[in-house]
Amino acid sequence: MKMLTVQARASHANHDLALRKRKAQKIIAVLATRRDLAGSKLLEVGTGAGIIAAELAAVVGPRGHGESVDVTDERVVTDGYRFTRIAGTALPFSAAHFDIVVSNHVIEHVGDHRAQAHHLSEIRRVLDTAGLVYLAAPNKWRWMEPHFRLPLLSWLPLDVADRYVRATGKGSRYDCLPPSRATLIRLTREAGLVPEDITWEVLQRMAQNNELGGVSAFIRHFGYPAYRLGRAVIPTNILVARCA
Repeated sequence: MKMLTVQARASHANHDLALRKRKAQKIIAVLATRRDLAGSKLLEVGTGAGIIAAELAAVVGPRGHGESVDVTDERVVTDGYRFTRIAGTALPFSAAHFDIVVSNHVIEHVGDHRAQAHHLSEIRRVLDTAGLVYLAAPNKWRWMEPHFRLPLLSWLPLDVADRYVRATGKGSRYDCLPPSRATLIRLTREAGLVPEDITWEVLQRMAQNNELGGVSAFIRHFGYPAYRLGRAVIPTNILVARCA
């Protein structure tokens, strides 16, 4: 079976300023219900355009400290936080250094499941024992793959997915590996973290704000039982986690 390696990683950074700011506010809303963010030492893994890193750093304020790391430097916003370029999944920080670590749609880019496990174990290593992790990833079983916009792409074996990407002119290979909900939870636990699935909480908030189009009314009407029925194929899984 073909495996996705760290060397296969490519950029999928989103440079939409307004969209990234809205995403940052959603992350902040989740974290702020669980701890006081002011004064926290915060790390974002996967800087991308740097928009979310800057928003997060602003929230922790002058008494806190914002750091961000990525394997490439594609930032359009560079102020307010410290950036470090890294080579793989290892994090260049001492143990228990951060109060909060954010990994937002990063794990699918780091490589195969061994690399994903190391990504999470490094997050656990640099997290304070009383710290908090925000972890979001696209679901392997979602209908539309979000990076290449091809239906069922992430369902396929990697060699078949590569041919699909080439045949549709979307690239030379499929360089992502979205985990299923079950895999994401298992890897999080194996890293020594206790995960809490907050996907439904986030969906409820988005539905209340009519951010999901027609789906908002569906969620408000049918509620949690409908979510439970479709949870295995929900487009995005979102966890918060603490040290075991």
